[in-house]
Amino acid sequence: MTKIHTATHAYIVTGGDDAARRDKAELLGDQILKQADSRRLPTTFTYIRTGGTISRKEITDLLHDLSMTSFGGEYRIVIIEGAEQMTLEAGNSLLKSLEEPPEKVIFMLLAPTVARLMPTLRSRSQIVFVGGPTVASDEMGEHQDFFQQTVAQRFAHIAGLKDRSEQLAFAEGLLLYSQSRGNYAFASWMQEKLVLSRKSGNARLLLEASAVMVGEA
Repeated sequence: MTKIHTATHAYIVTGGDDAARRDKAELLGDQILKQADSRRLPTTFTYIRTGGTISRKEITDLLHDLSMTSFGGEYRIVIIEGAEQMTLEAGNSLLKSLEEPPEKVIFMLLAPTVARLMPTLRSRSQIVFVGGPTVASDEMGEHQDFFQQTVAQRFAHIAGLKDRSEQLAFAEGLLLYSQSRGNYAFASWMQEKLVLSRKSGNARLLLEASAVMVGEA
């Protein structure tokens, strides 16, 4: 179960697919409200969904609406899907609200990887990971070792993975580990290549390419 800090007013939900991130955000919102003992208070889930760029106007309209409705007892859970599609101007507008958050408003930014979000947004948010399979702490050590090995040792490790499903699971673990350590450049690259590999790509070739790319963790 995700550890929730009730003082946190912004979360980044990353990893998984669109549906998994949405489900995680809604579950997270419910957990936060229970910890705040707000089960008897009305709650509104506000969504921003777009297939393209999120403009400054969309964010400022949202913030104006929040400013007009945040004076009562109602909690607002704001879920921004495709947050990586925010323009720089939109991100800066949102940043002001994260620095001085409205009362009883919690922002959740959903993105496949945190690498494409503004560093200032990342620094003001708690990051929650959505895995394919959840990566256990002992498995995370395996991925840490991979980052610290020589290229030859990484290739030997890859050769020991039995089949495509095992290779993809290991690649997903590398993605989650790199995100958790703030290695956003590698995480962004891995996220894009994983999408291709899940469809029709060669997972082993992906891992061999990653073996050359990764540096010390």
